[in-house]
Amino acid sequence: MSISDAQILAFARRVRPSSNCTALEARVVDFLKSGPHAESVDELIYGRTVETNISDYLIDDRRLIVELKAVSGDSAGRVAALFREALDQEPRMFAVGRMSIQPILRARANGEEINSRLVHIAGRAVRQLLQKANKQILATRDHFEIPNAAGLVVLAVERGKATEAGVIAYAVRHAIFSEKTPLTGIDYVWVTMENHTIRLPDGGLGYPEMLIWRRAHRPQRLEALVGNMLDAWSSQQGDELVHVDHTQGWDSLSPAETCWRNDLDIYGPSFNRSETGPSPQSGKTRISPTTSS
Repeated sequence: MSISDAQILAFARRVRPSSNCTALEARVVDFLKSGPHAESVDELIYGRTVETNISDYLIDDRRLIVELKAVSGDSAGRVAALFREALDQEPRMFAVGRMSIQPILRARANGEEINSRLVHIAGRAVRQLLQKANKQILATRDHFEIPNAAGLVVLAVERGKATEAGVIAYAVRHAIFSEKTPLTGIDYVWVTMENHTIRLPDGGLGYPEMLIWRRAHRPQRLEALVGNMLDAWSSQQGDELVHVDHTQGWDSLSPAETCWRNDLDIYGPSFNRSETGPSPQSGKTRISPTTSS
């Protein structure tokens, strides 16, 4: 299975004034516990010895294994260090004051190569989390003897983390379909973020929400369940879910904040069209990704 078999849908929860100060991860935990026929794995194995780490939740009569991961760490320092190293290479470039990374990289013959390295470094933490989650999902299938259960990883990005939506989508896509170590236990990845906003089509701001999955890989009933989770999550948070068209380029997922520290360009093709997939029914319109130019 190649990278072109990956699909993505991008949305945003419209930012509204709120007094909700609860951490994002804690709210996701509460949401998952309320899922259809949800079972907490910790409660199921309480008091028993388990030889390996297994996942967090079983949902929908154990048809879906869910593992929640909080994206921690800050790649901005490593990105900045690599960027400074690139500036010191011949021919040297001097930047005075505050400048964006991309204009400087475009002026260098190896700018695309440098940018690719920056993107790789920025997505390292996400790839490591997915590798760990993949092992846990496979172990959960074995432990509960549910070999046909699908695997869903939820990545929660709290406020204050310098990881942008486009970089995460890029890292997930390449991690799942790595030729060296394909993550065969993961069928879906749901990314929910509150560390930065993106610009909505009407000019408003929203927190990024993304679903990434393997094309034509699971029964349509399960696809619908995963897709509807975004609608249910947004509704529980009291937010409106807005579709974001990422198919003409990754700029639609770029942070709206002008103070954002990373300024990375996501190279490579976007995701192909899919007639079926875990599409939320927001606005009563089925949304499918199209091919990027």
